[in-house]
Amino acid sequence: MYMAPEVFRREPYNEKADIFSLGVILYQLLARSLLLFTHTRAKSAADVERYAEKVSRGYRPKRPSKMPEHLYAIIEACWSHEPCDRPGITWVVQQLTEALEQELGRQSAGSLAIGALTRKSLGVAGNMARRSVGSTAGPAAANNEGAVAGEAGDRVEAPGGCGCVVM
Repeated sequence: MYMAPEVFRREPYNEKADIFSLGVILYQLLARSLLLFTHTRAKSAADVERYAEKVSRGYRPKRPSKMPEHLYAIIEACWSHEPCDRPGITWVVQQLTEALEQELGRQSAGSLAIGALTRKSLGVAGNMARRSVGSTAGPAAANNEGAVAGEAGDRVEAPGGCGCVVM
């Protein structure tokens, strides 16, 4: 249910496959919907396999009407079909932090203590992401984030020369 298309197709992949999976998780959290039950009605592993095949050909669930468009835009960026079009984790954390801060701005002063803790948690995650990938660029400029070395220490670039590094 969380598998990136390139993983399903047994193609080379990198950390952008994890970004795809994060997009699926974000969708489920924000839609309050487990895809396994709402989009497959899975009764067997074959049902899940058929869903994964559909996703590998480009299918993505539609935005639920109650999900804010700006949050769905983050999800769409994460589950872009092309790995090189997916953002890096730093961008995702930054966007989610901004969305949280906007939401906190709408809340009353009495609930800000909880928001401050959440914002602090996201800040720690963002700092860890910056240390590990070293960029705060958006999705279009995030292609080289988190470069991975090959077994012999060589960098291996994804097909198409997009700058993604594959494992």
